[in-house]
Amino acid sequence: MVGVIPPFYLLNMKKRNKIYNLEHYLPFVMILFVLSCTGNKVNDKRKMSVVAGKMDVFIRNVKFPVIYELQGERIPLDVLKPTTLIAIDSFLVVGEDDSEHQMSIFDRRTLKHLVSLFPKGNGPDDIVLMAPLYYWRKINNNLEVWVNSLHKYYGGLNINKTVQEKKAVFNTKYEFNQHKRGENILYVANHMFTLADSSLFIAIDINRSKSVKENINSSISHYDYKSKSVISSFYFTDYKWEKIDYPTMGCDMDMRADEKKIAVGYKYFNQIIILDIETGRRTYLTTDADFSTVTKAIQDKCLFYRYIEVTDDLIFALNYSQGDKGCYFDVFDWDGKAVCQLQLPGQFYNPFIDPNTNTLYMFNGEYEIWSFKLDVITQQAECLRVF
Repeated sequence: MVGVIPPFYLLNMKKRNKIYNLEHYLPFVMILFVLSCTGNKVNDKRKMSVVAGKMDVFIRNVKFPVIYELQGERIPLDVLKPTTLIAIDSFLVVGEDDSEHQMSIFDRRTLKHLVSLFPKGNGPDDIVLMAPLYYWRKINNNLEVWVNSLHKYYGGLNINKTVQEKKAVFNTKYEFNQHKRGENILYVANHMFTLADSSLFIAIDINRSKSVKENINSSISHYDYKSKSVISSFYFTDYKWEKIDYPTMGCDMDMRADEKKIAVGYKYFNQIIILDIETGRRTYLTTDADFSTVTKAIQDKCLFYRYIEVTDDLIFALNYSQGDKGCYFDVFDWDGKAVCQLQLPGQFYNPFIDPNTNTLYMFNGEYEIWSFKLDVITQQAECLRVF
């Protein structure tokens, strides 16, 4: 079936930073823990308050009203091994491996190279290991892209000024080096959300924080950089496992631009969770007859959701359950209603959606950059309407 995505789905979309490797077990009852933390030690003892999940909704046997086949085109960009990108305004900001510099900026229209940044090293702006690019915003008509140099700094890079001055120009930069490794939460973060008040939401890596020995559940901490302290924290789940395969609990996550909801997709579970941060309500979604068990996930090792992209109106969950046949997006609204599936012509990775041009960007296994126009799919809008 062929259809068109109504324009109101794709307007005003804003990217938020993502959080990886959040562990999850699939229950019928969930408990939200809110953590009050007074110190900045990663492994300090925390007081928990419990918020009952009485409003949780479980939706099984999800059916999509229509499937759309996306047709894309390759972007002939002169980058050896691109791994992540942000395409906004007239810029293509590309992160890459196996290169002298770990970021390159191109003119989006002409594909002309504008500047290369961030050599590997120990200089003030050098990067030892750069995390994927996820979060961006506009400030005074300038594009700001947040760069996470693992274990060194997290900074808002002013792309316009960087191109003009041919060097990295940061609007904001959070330094990690003044902290002792292991004593600050920034060292055990997976990825971070920059919040409107300039504080951070930080996902804790349970392996590097050693908390996996104490609690398999994943947590997010609200961190005040100025006071270098945790304001509050919460667990996504509260489960007890004697034996668990840590990689099985991996997931991807994205936050809506208003900072009120988070969508989570699990790598080895056929499950999406929509979390309302203000109320604690969770909506569980699965296309199966029931929610899987951890034991079954460990046995099957079937890939499901490796990447989550969200807009103001929709959740795009990239599903790999077809194996070598390809991948597709399961698309939901924020109430958990199934909207459609978007079938891709092969295996693709690291999606990014530009809200201004309604364009999806992705990489294939050969590190080629592809673009897919989301507003050229032929009309059948009634199947996609979200109210």
